[in-house]
Amino acid sequence: MPGFYIPISNECHDENYSLAGGTTFVGPAHTLETVRTHRYRISIIDTITSEIQLLAYKCTRPTPEIDKIVIHNAQNEISRPGKHRWKPVEFTFYEILEKDGGYSEVAYYMYRWWSRKTLNIDQSLHLPPSEYLKECWIETLDGIGDSVWEYRLQETWPSKISPSNLTYTSSEIADIGVTLEYQLAIETSP
Repeated sequence: MPGFYIPISNECHDENYSLAGGTTFVGPAHTLETVRTHRYRISIIDTITSEIQLLAYKCTRPTPEIDKIVIHNAQNEISRPGKHRWKPVEFTFYEILEKDGGYSEVAYYMYRWWSRKTLNIDQSLHLPPSEYLKECWIETLDGIGDSVWEYRLQETWPSKISPSNLTYTSSEIADIGVTLEYQLAIETSP
């Protein structure tokens, strides 16, 4: 079973085991490890990265959307890839109070990045791109914390900050959703 190391001495898992008729059976190794959805790290360069990593409990991966170009040829339709765009990345982190009773430093930073740098709400304008564009990394990790897959988001900026709704009918932990837009995602495997 992938994800568990179960020593097996059964010969059917050996690489050179032959079935009747001379065909060789090579099955998956019993030492396979799967990538787990709860093993990831998100980093926003030039910020309080370590706290975001601890508090972010949900994150989407960068995904490109490709437009389809349709070419008409007699009665046939031929499709080809057209322009592409990257879907926004969304992550959610817990809204916590600091030890002195103040507001969470992570929430405060994210809100300031959005409301003061990207969209200066007080003056109804945004600052130059050099002020609000940042680099963001999302990494999937193995069981010991090493990076397995890495997404480097270029020219990232928060397009939306969404705090959770307030209600007297629930005692859930309040959280904040962040939508990040970016120019390009570079996918690498270290």
